[in-house]
Order: sequence, then structure tokens, then C-alpha cells
Amino acid sequence: MWVIAMKEKIGNKHLFLLGKRIQSGVSLLEILIALLITSVGLLGYAGLQSRALLATEDTYQRVQATSIAQEIIDRMRMNGMVAGMQSNAAANPSVAVYTAASNWTGGIPTQNCFNSTCAGPAMALYDIGEIRRMVAAGSNLPSGSAIVATCGAKVCAYVAWGSTTASDCAAANDNNINECVVVQGT
Repeated sequence: MWVIAMKEKIGNKHLFLLGKRIQSGVSLLEILIALLITSVGLLGYAGLQSRALLATEDTYQRVQATSIAQEIIDRMRMNGMVAGMQSNAAANPSVAVYTAASNWTGGIPTQNCFNSTCAGPAMALYDIGEIRRMVAAGSNLPSGSAIVATCGAKVCAYVAWGSTTASDCAAANDNNINECVVVQGT
């Protein structure tokens, strides 16, 4: 079926040009290039998906830490620490208990105020024990820690997770530590 002039056969779409047949299908090389482009696109999508999962996990941990820090501030408020008295340990002895670093590290305080009436420093120790148990067991924060410290004339609750400790967070004075949340008491 060689011809000298160009001829198009409509039925099966064969093209003939000056005695040579012109290809009308898809070559193996074109298929390989299409597969390469598709695989690069899928790898890019997988990378975006993994970054989205990491961002979701970080957001979840930040929300957990913020909730714990707010819980600390709320417990301090319920224990009679009000604005103007938070940094004055003489006016409110609970301030000294909440801000003593030794209560936030080492053994968890065993003060029990659940079935009994506690006030002031005893209630502060109970609160610290409850918060520390919550951070250790129920918060889903990897290597979570919490501490209360003075920040200026106020009291701040620091909650950290991962490779950062709450003490590191308090010492850094809120200088861009990623795995840390600070809530200031008002």
C-alpha cells in the first residue's frame, strides 16, 4: 500500500505521505512521559498531605496546652487569687505555693481536697497535683509539663510539650519557643 501522493483513508484513519505511513497511535515513550508526570504530581500531593497531618497534630497539641494553661489560671482564680494580689505572696500565701518551682517538678503533690474542705495553700497543692496528673496522663501532650511563674507583676501559666519543658518556656520569656503556650492571669 505504498503511494506516491498523500492520501487519507477516513475509515481507519491511516495517513500516507509520499510513500511512507504516518503513525496515528501512542508510542511507548509518550506513555512513559505521561506516567512520569503523573507520578511527580502524586508525590507532590503525598508531600502536601503529610505536611497537613503534621500541622493538624501541632494544632491539636497547642489547643490541649492552651486548655491546660487556662485550667491552671481558672483554678488559681477559684482559689482566691484576684487581680492586684497575684504577685503579692504576702497578701495571698497561695501565690507562693503556685509559683514554687519545686511543686511543679519532682514528685506529684498528694494533697487530697476531693472529699474534704481545703483552703489557701492546701487547695493550691491539690490543684497542682491535679494539673500535673492531667498533663502526665490525659492531655495527649508528648513529654508535657506545666509550671506557674511570675511574669512581671502578674502570674503566668506555662505549658510545654515535646523537647521543650515548661521551665525552659518560662526562662525564655516568650521568645519564639514553638512547643510552648503561655497564659497570663488577669
